[in-house]
Amino acid sequence: MTEYGVHARFRLQAAACYAAFAAGGLAISMAPAALPAMARDLGMDRAETQWTASSYPAVAGALQLAVARWSDRLGTRTTLLSGLALFAVATAWGAVISDASLLIAARIVQGVGGSVLTPVTLAFLATQSAPSRRVRAVGGWAATAAAATAAGPLLSGAIVDLWGWRSLYLLLTCESLCALALCRLALPSQSRSPAELDITGMVLCTAVTGTLLVTLLGSSDPPTARAAAFGATAAIGAAVLLVRTENRRHDPILDTEALRDPVRRTLLFALAALFAANSGFLYFSYIYLVQVRGQTTFQSSLLLAAASAPAVITTRLASRYAANSPGVAAVGLTVMACSLFLMPFAGPPHATSLLVYSGTGIGLGLTNSAALAEITLRASRDRAARAAATAATMSMLGGALGPALAGTVVAFHAADWRQGLDLSAKVSEAAYRAASGGAPLEEESYPQSLITAAEEVLTHGISRSFIALGLLTLLAAVLTAIACISASRRRG
Repeated sequence: MTEYGVHARFRLQAAACYAAFAAGGLAISMAPAALPAMARDLGMDRAETQWTASSYPAVAGALQLAVARWSDRLGTRTTLLSGLALFAVATAWGAVISDASLLIAARIVQGVGGSVLTPVTLAFLATQSAPSRRVRAVGGWAATAAAATAAGPLLSGAIVDLWGWRSLYLLLTCESLCALALCRLALPSQSRSPAELDITGMVLCTAVTGTLLVTLLGSSDPPTARAAAFGATAAIGAAVLLVRTENRRHDPILDTEALRDPVRRTLLFALAALFAANSGFLYFSYIYLVQVRGQTTFQSSLLLAAASAPAVITTRLASRYAANSPGVAAVGLTVMACSLFLMPFAGPPHATSLLVYSGTGIGLGLTNSAALAEITLRASRDRAARAAATAATMSMLGGALGPALAGTVVAFHAADWRQGLDLSAKVSEAAYRAASGGAPLEEESYPQSLITAAEEVLTHGISRSFIALGLLTLLAAVLTAIACISASRRRG
């Protein structure tokens, strides 16, 4: 085959990977804009709304490590086709569901299929033989992530306002079927390897995230101190056992080399913190703009486009400074933290708030691209798939925990307010549900004074949650900067 033919074939393969990955990216980025409409339509409480937001990335993130091994056994093409088929079926199921519990179940099944999309596509692109091709391919993959993050909310806002949130699932079903057809056409059949499945690693990874989510979202009320202590202890224990088990394995599913390296280990934590902050910010921003400010979903999406669109530019910008990726990541995390700290002072939507929102997109693009470059491109070719799966897992799990962490802060504030209410149990519970980010109070059923009070409590709780997310991101920035300085001194 001529050089032009090889180049054209690779472009088609890359396009198939981008299309498959975009389906998973849209499943995450389109969800926050639709959640207020879902909560109102299905009467969701705080826990149900946040489970809907978190179940897909939690399941997909926990299974990604095992999926990387399945890809070795079955081949990229077979693994992607199987995952996309299950993803499409679960997405179509979500379009016809009328119960919150079943919607969460559909998101879980969707996450099982979606667990294939991120690590397998990234690993395929990161294992190309030509180094220059690898760099361009991974850069295009990161740009696809940024584009899905930017386009998802706008599409979601327009579609929800015009045809309702169920139409989102129909659109995503069509996109995943198109990606399925493109992958079937473009991707080559690969020889299978007898790689051993690490069931223990997969179970422990699932236990870490599952324990944290159950602790935070086990009920509509915030967790008690005893439950929080038990959940944190169990999650830390599972995480320590996971790392120790993987270090002893001959062929681990985790990138143990990255875990031993101080810089890359810190960047893995930075990815988790980054996506936790971004997902928690988007989740409550839509709730604030739609339920408190009374904007339509599309109006909110236009405003929040300022929070994601800059990521498309800064993703490419970060790739130019690959030699100092940890430093770029630290800068991005700092920008994200500053933006979150300023959110409570941004006030109603106007020009100043657009500038504040743009900081999250700038930080997201810089940190995500820089961290991925350091973790995956600096790994040896035979470990590129493992590095990609580990980085993608940390990003997904952080994204799953973001709404739950921020929601817990909001729920504690709402619970304190509820204790001072002199109302019947039913009315008090409805008020708490609205003040903690669940379905809002209906004007025809409750007095305006109670509705206004619940909105004010929700606003204050959201401001506190943004500050908490900013502190988490700032901690990641400081740790990344320290690791970067220490590594420079060792090299010097």
